[in-house]
Amino acid sequence: MDQTSIRERLIDAAFDLVVEEGFEAVDAPAVAGRAGVDVRHFHAGFTGPVDCIVAGLIAANDSAFEAARDFEPEDTVREKLFELVMARLDRLSERREAIARLRWTALRTPLLGAALAWELDRALALMLDQAGAGAGGPAGALRRTGFLTTVYAPVVEAWLKDDSDDLAHTMAELDKRLDRAERMARRLPLNRDAADDMPGPDAGPAAPPDDITADGPADGLGPTPPAPQAPPA
Repeated sequence: MDQTSIRERLIDAAFDLVVEEGFEAVDAPAVAGRAGVDVRHFHAGFTGPVDCIVAGLIAANDSAFEAARDFEPEDTVREKLFELVMARLDRLSERREAIARLRWTALRTPLLGAALAWELDRALALMLDQAGAGAGGPAGALRRTGFLTTVYAPVVEAWLKDDSDDLAHTMAELDKRLDRAERMARRLPLNRDAADDMPGPDAGPAAPPDDITADGPADGLGPTPPAPQAPPA
């Protein structure tokens, strides 16, 4: 068995444990036992349970690279973002139940909450960069926050409840949210051409990962929310 296969088995086992027993049950012996490998492989591949879970989410970013390979020169930023978001959510669909549980566990587990927020910000930056919107610098921070609050977080809520075989409800929500973001971008462009800068800003700059706690709101990851809510996937 190669190391890649062992790593995937460990990640799958960790997410299975989250569904069946909760994140609290995810530790090195339990994950290794469920995966059918020696516990040394867990310690060789991950720093701990949180690192193992985050690794499973990061793997979904491969779908963005795969989707980007199919882009055509005439594709708009909006069209690219649609494909990128759906590619990520489709990849995560097999872990949807675990993700739903992790979101709420993150509210009482600061380390997990901060790690999930860091991974999400990384994924948002990747999608915006792949779409050609740009995610770097102060303007990129605005785009990431605006994209999270106006598009991604509401779409994740729809995705978690979507029981259709083809994620039709999720796609409809994403289409609606991207339309709204595009209209906002045309009214409030960050720089250059408004349409190319879609999505437009909806909130202030995103806080750095170290400042994000498990109390981050479901529709944003800014500091000091009015009430605890679960972070999106």
